[in-house]
Amino acid sequence: QVVLEHFFEIEDVRVGSIARKAIPLLVDLLRPMPDRPNAAPIAVQLLTRIADGCDTNKLIMAEAGALEALPKYMSFSPQDTIEASIAELLRILFTNSELLRHEAAINSLSRLIAVLRLGSRNARVSAARALHELFNAENIRNAESVNQAIQPLVDMLEATSEPEQEAALLALLKLTAGDTSKARLLTDVEENPLESLCKILNSA
Repeated sequence: QVVLEHFFEIEDVRVGSIARKAIPLLVDLLRPMPDRPNAAPIAVQLLTRIADGCDTNKLIMAEAGALEALPKYMSFSPQDTIEASIAELLRILFTNSELLRHEAAINSLSRLIAVLRLGSRNARVSAARALHELFNAENIRNAESVNQAIQPLVDMLEATSEPEQEAALLALLKLTAGDTSKARLLTDVEENPLESLCKILNSA
């Protein structure tokens, strides 16, 4: 694994034909298999390295089924560190505007919201950052289920972790900017987001 990670750190390898040929094989490994329990986590790590900074590789991953496979992998409740890694890979993929329009992009929404509610701190941060990218898509922002993200994101504003607060704030801003109906939903949550923002500003 370590050798492969270093191998794909080499720029010419990462953006070249070797990586492109490896992508479908790695995406296929995202399906958890009892006889190969470590294969999927390793595949996530390698795909993350291959995707980062290379839009062509992101598109190839989508064509290979990554946008369907990653949320499904999340549904198996993997370990916290793996869940955070999957969310981070989704964030990287959704920095490509073409993938935001992919019909499978919506599959990630409910899984990322579930991580906001039940995941570890690192997983929540990664999920909020992925949602921040996903919210660039108008059809995602208009999806009925997106409102379920508001309460857990507001809850994250109360966290003591600065990265958690920042990730939640950016996602909320992206979701509600220019949308009065979404902004109005902030008044219906259990915590007062304005109070949370004041606390964050006072502690800055």
